[in-house]
Amino acid sequence: MTTHVVQYSGGIGSWAAAHRVIAEHGTRSLVLLVADTRIEDPDLWRFVHDSSVHIGVEPTVVADGRTPFEVFRDQRFLVLSPKRHLSEGVRRTLPGVRRAGVRSGSIWPSPRDSPGSGSANA
Repeated sequence: MTTHVVQYSGGIGSWAAAHRVIAEHGTRSLVLLVADTRIEDPDLWRFVHDSSVHIGVEPTVVADGRTPFEVFRDQRFLVLSPKRHLSEGVRRTLPGVRRAGVRSGSIWPSPRDSPGSGSANA
């Protein structure tokens, strides 16, 4: 028997994914995997509880007892400043990215830079 695992975040997308799996395979081999980051809103846990009761599958909660911020500290992970954009580093390390339409201060290309828009960068 195949086990079907849905990363059940407590959001509408994972709820819909769980229902798609149920429609195809039923609940017999379904695992609703919930990661407890210790910073969720209490309403998320209400939804996880209520929806899992409705589905008929007890959620499997995984946690190591730390918040993401404690993990960042423990791993010495540097979170980017809101004033520093990822695109600045990408443009410095990947040749040709500027030609693809990435501009300073923006991670995503502007719609005017899309192919067929008449932009010189496209």
